[in-house]
Amino acid sequence: MKKLSIIALATTVVTGAAFAASLGIPFWADGGVISGFVGIKNTTAGGIEVTAAYTNAAGDDIGGGTFLFPGDVGWSFRPATDDPGNEGDATAVPDASETAGSLLLTHGAGASAIVGRYVQVTAAGQHAYLAPTV
Repeated sequence: MKKLSIIALATTVVTGAAFAASLGIPFWADGGVISGFVGIKNTTAGGIEVTAAYTNAAGDDIGGGTFLFPGDVGWSFRPATDDPGNEGDATAVPDASETAGSLLLTHGAGASAIVGRYVQVTAAGQHAYLAPTV
């Protein structure tokens, strides 16, 4: 009976963990002469509650919060700047309190439910990378 209880508990833990996912932006900058844009896409038909957590280079919390990401929608937002002209509905994503750092978006909809990228634009040029799912 003890073995059966342990197996049932392990199955429950593994099953529960399979539905949690995160999308990470390892480094972003957004302020002054640098404009940073995070693009995310909800690949599911339903809305997803997402938690944004921003940290600076020292690992200190620099903001975040929770927002509802509608189904089958793509958003682009600036991590540290309210920019309604470019962000549209994505102004629902909380902003960071500093102009550079990392971002972790967590949700319970599964690893491929939200995909994304980061684009950074300066006078000298631009670069982009796909955001890893962690």
